[in-house]
Amino acid sequence: MSDEQRFEVYLSLINQLLSCNEGDETRILQDNQELLNQELIETMIAVAQQYGEAGRKNEAQWLMNIAQQLAEALGLLEDEPTATTKTPQDYLKFLMEVLQKISENPNPQLIYPFLAQNLDKLDENLIVVLDDWAKNTLSSVAPEESEYIADVIFDFSSLIEQYSLGSIANNLEIAITGYQIALKILTFDKFRQDWAILQSHLAIAYSKRIRGDKADNLEQAIICYQESLKVLTFEAFPNDWAKIKSNLASAYSKRIRGDKADNLEQAIVYEKEALKVLGFESFPHDWAGTLHNLGNRYSNRIRGDKADNLEQAMVCYQEALKVMTFDAFPQDWANTQNSLANAYSDRIRGDKADNLEQAIICYEEALKVRNFDTLPQNWATTKHNLAVAYSKRIRGSKADNLEQAIICYQEALKVRTFDAFPQDWANTQNNLAVAYSKRIRGDKADNLEQAIICYQEALKVRTFDAFPQDWAITNNNLGGCYCERIRGDKADNLERAIVAYTEALKVRNFDTFPQDWASTQDNLGNAYFLRVRGDKADNLERAIVAYTEALKVRTFDTFPQDWASTQNNLANAYLFRIKGDKANNLKQAIEFYQNALKIRTKEDTPLDCLLTARNLGILYYTENQWQPATEAYHLAIEALENARIEALNPQNRQQTLSNAIDVFYGIVQAHIKLNQPDKALEYIERSKARNLVELMTQKNLKPQDVSQATIDQWDKLRQRVVNEQIRLQNQSINQNTSRNDNLMPYVTDQSHLKEYQQELDNFIDRKITPFDPTFKLTQKVEPISFKEIQSLSDIETCLLQLYITGEKILTFVVSDDTEVKVWESSVSELK
Repeated sequence: MSDEQRFEVYLSLINQLLSCNEGDETRILQDNQELLNQELIETMIAVAQQYGEAGRKNEAQWLMNIAQQLAEALGLLEDEPTATTKTPQDYLKFLMEVLQKISENPNPQLIYPFLAQNLDKLDENLIVVLDDWAKNTLSSVAPEESEYIADVIFDFSSLIEQYSLGSIANNLEIAITGYQIALKILTFDKFRQDWAILQSHLAIAYSKRIRGDKADNLEQAIICYQESLKVLTFEAFPNDWAKIKSNLASAYSKRIRGDKADNLEQAIVYEKEALKVLGFESFPHDWAGTLHNLGNRYSNRIRGDKADNLEQAMVCYQEALKVMTFDAFPQDWANTQNSLANAYSDRIRGDKADNLEQAIICYEEALKVRNFDTLPQNWATTKHNLAVAYSKRIRGSKADNLEQAIICYQEALKVRTFDAFPQDWANTQNNLAVAYSKRIRGDKADNLEQAIICYQEALKVRTFDAFPQDWAITNNNLGGCYCERIRGDKADNLERAIVAYTEALKVRNFDTFPQDWASTQDNLGNAYFLRVRGDKADNLERAIVAYTEALKVRTFDTFPQDWASTQNNLANAYLFRIKGDKANNLKQAIEFYQNALKIRTKEDTPLDCLLTARNLGILYYTENQWQPATEAYHLAIEALENARIEALNPQNRQQTLSNAIDVFYGIVQAHIKLNQPDKALEYIERSKARNLVELMTQKNLKPQDVSQATIDQWDKLRQRVVNEQIRLQNQSINQNTSRNDNLMPYVTDQSHLKEYQQELDNFIDRKITPFDPTFKLTQKVEPISFKEIQSLSDIETCLLQLYITGEKILTFVVSDDTEVKVWESSVSELK
């Protein structure tokens, strides 16, 4: 963090302290423990001096007092006694004084200043002194007095549990010891209600405990909550019962032991039970808070239908907003808006484009309260979430959306620094890297370099030991960047990619993360396929092994599209394989391409179909198998035309045609080899028609002789098709970005796209064709037959057709009653 950034963060914290409600200072400091240091105190003093010079004496004095207390708490004053000078008598004296003050008046505003003056005694030694003193005293006094002392210790424990200065870990240990001492006197048999309340407080302390094993602490918290419910029943103490149920829900949602799905189910049950008491009329704020929490449980739920769970979460958030309004509870309102935005961002039902727009709106609403100055951490979280939504956004320009995502991630990093919030910083760095790797604007080489830098930054926190799964994700992503990298030595880049993928596989294993394992195996196969160093034959063997491994998970039934992708990759590897029998390798390659085409159809995934059918056509052509080559090329051309229909963005259409132009070259030459010049000529005309249509559709062609309302409705339906097509493409590309570890099938659902396309076609037939019969949305040109071409000639007229391929010039001569004559140039003539 730079000095300027640090100064801004300190000023933000000071502003929060100055503007907060009385009594909230402790909570604010507790929430920002990482900022409590010498620099903060110096900044407080400087601000206080400025206030004094401006005549704001009260604020200046108050800030100086806070700075003084913090300095004492942090041991930064020169006259602060060292730990070695304190004796057991010093601790005992302090303990007696604080217990006396609490017995007189347990008001935190009176007790906390005294604790601040004795922070040096809030440590493990005090725990020992408290425990020894209690054992000796409570056993030697009358029952009535021991009960009174136990009550005071209870109050002391409750106060110190919520105290934010000094060591929070020490404070919680002292509180736990105090509660346990009090429970020995205020027993279940004699003081049931006090015992139950003590159990609930002890549960809260265990749920917040820093020391000890986190899983053990949560188990102990759950036990204590359940103990308290033996007394604090629904019938006798409904309000306490409801609060404990809500706290139990929180504990189960965080629980480490047991089955995660079971824990979340139990949390949902407890939240619903709490709502039996915490009603809208009687406890509106608690009702809304519990609904917000219930929404979170449904958002994270593993069981049940994911789409249903998200719908239920959204209902809960929307209900909570009836109470948590901007005017009444601005911070709660912003928290709920942020949660609702998360649900919209992940939503399965409804129109995906609409959902993302709604998510963006909710995030921006939350930012009206979650601003940099007053709530910097929450502001950064929402900025990060907003960036994710822009990264996934369907509407608007993809380039603009990615730019906006990058800006939001960079904004979040003003608060999410390596020093202050290392894990959040690493998450944002990883996502920023993803955005740069996909960036459209700027120099592609620069973008990839920036992505690599961000991934490497993330790995400073996302280590194998601390965050193994995140470490593996980032290594897998980094491998992808090195495979695509433009700068540096290509051989070096591929070596680094292989290292990164291999590292990721240390965590992404078959048993624990099968889908991620398969994805990385497929990526590793690609890297070995492209590898420059090492023996080429060995590299191809390793690629084949990796692809074959991936197919253990990527099966036809479970993950059909991933299966098809790996089948295509495996076919490429066998096509170029050096080892083994050449004929058998080619036979294998053909089989794998044909397998891929079972899923990669011209109707459902035309761009993928184009790629695989083109590869198959090239294989057949290279092996002089002209007839199957024409069949594969023909399928590729039909897929190309369907891809044009779906990819309505003109630039995308043009790029698709440019990349696939060799398909037309191949099929023309294959038909020449088959002595079928008439078929070759048909495909030449088809290619020319494609290019003409492309020029036409790049214009803003709209229906003619219809109302503006009809044009607007046509444009709306057309855009819906575009949005769904883009969504499916993004879903295919991003399927590994955020994935549950459950082995769930990934299938691209084309049903909405087909439905939208049909509605659009029907609309054109009903509302446009009667007025503009020649209008065609995609300007799809039907193939022209050879007979139709030949009919254009007569006895006195011949048609002359020139066609330039990458290798030669073809000249076709067509007359009305003779066969087509073809002349081919030589290589030298082409030059």
